[in-house]
Amino acid sequence: MFTLLTDLKIAGIEVKFIRCDDSGENKAFYDACWSKGYLIKFEFSGPRTPQRNGKAERKFQTLYGRIRAMLIGAGLDSELRSGVWSECANNATFLSNITCVKGQAKCPYQLLFNANPKLPSSLRIFGEMGVVTIKADIQAKLANCGTTCMFMGYSVDHSNDVFRMLNLSTKRIINSRDVIWLNRNYKNWSKTDSQHSEDNINDDFDNLFSVPKARVQINEDNQQELDERVKNKLYRQLKTLESSLIQKLRR
Repeated sequence: MFTLLTDLKIAGIEVKFIRCDDSGENKAFYDACWSKGYLIKFEFSGPRTPQRNGKAERKFQTLYGRIRAMLIGAGLDSELRSGVWSECANNATFLSNITCVKGQAKCPYQLLFNANPKLPSSLRIFGEMGVVTIKADIQAKLANCGTTCMFMGYSVDHSNDVFRMLNLSTKRIINSRDVIWLNRNYKNWSKTDSQHSEDNINDDFDNLFSVPKARVQINEDNQQELDERVKNKLYRQLKTLESSLIQKLRR
């Protein structure tokens, strides 16, 4: 809240009055404002009377609905949902502040600050997966040049092409503009990634050094009608392929 008060003060907007409920965090904020010299008048509504703050409560419900929709759309499990819900709320609030509603020619940011917001270079879907470039000081030649991360939102304090990406291995946020998008959300990506286990990767690696066995599918009903010349031609092609592969493996 103090960050918001500071931004409003820089924009030339002085906050004189705040209406809120009498919850513990609001009373703590009231005490902190007086201790820091903010001469703001507070008006607390009665207990268990959210209708006295109808606009704020309705706004909260709309925001929570968007958060739930974004988390469900990304297909996050319960552990990830509890860890990234604040990033999701921040992203939903940012998009709401730069979006014009029906009947208004300006977005909420323009109405409050009387200035145009800094728009991102491209809009991405919350939970979208992308490969973020790794820029280490010393990096091995065969090491991975990127790591798969999940899109969380936009870095509003950076240039408009910087994204907030969650490193799923370290559970840390990375600010980066070097992202190759996979065009898949976390749910679809995790399903595909789980199918490529370590055993399957080892099997694929071993298959690189094995001689492939070509198979010719012949319909049993028409086997007698298959031309003998076609058989001989296929046999010669398979023998040529087999010999060339054996020579490569002996090198």
